[in-house]
Amino acid sequence: MSEPTGPATPADGGVLYGVEERPRRLWESLLYGWQHTLVDVSPFILPLAVASGLGFDAAQTAQLISFGLIAMGLATLLQTTLGNRLPIVQGPSATGGAC
Repeated sequence: MSEPTGPATPADGGVLYGVEERPRRLWESLLYGWQHTLVDVSPFILPLAVASGLGFDAAQTAQLISFGLIAMGLATLLQTTLGNRLPIVQGPSATGGAC
């Protein structure tokens, strides 16, 4: 096994940013923010699918989405303060339903 010759890079499985580090350029921050926003679309898709499958009306669907967003916000807050302190979005997942 060879010794590392320099700092770790994402290509070799290294970490790009530490917990207390931030991107140096504004465009990187905007890009990562946009990526984070795209991840936040899932809390709308899964509740809509569940609500339509259960035959909910518009008010019940809106309430289901609201509850999902509140739970997602609380879980993300706990994860970023008491958990691993990384910007991880905790939201609904359909992984268990695919089994």
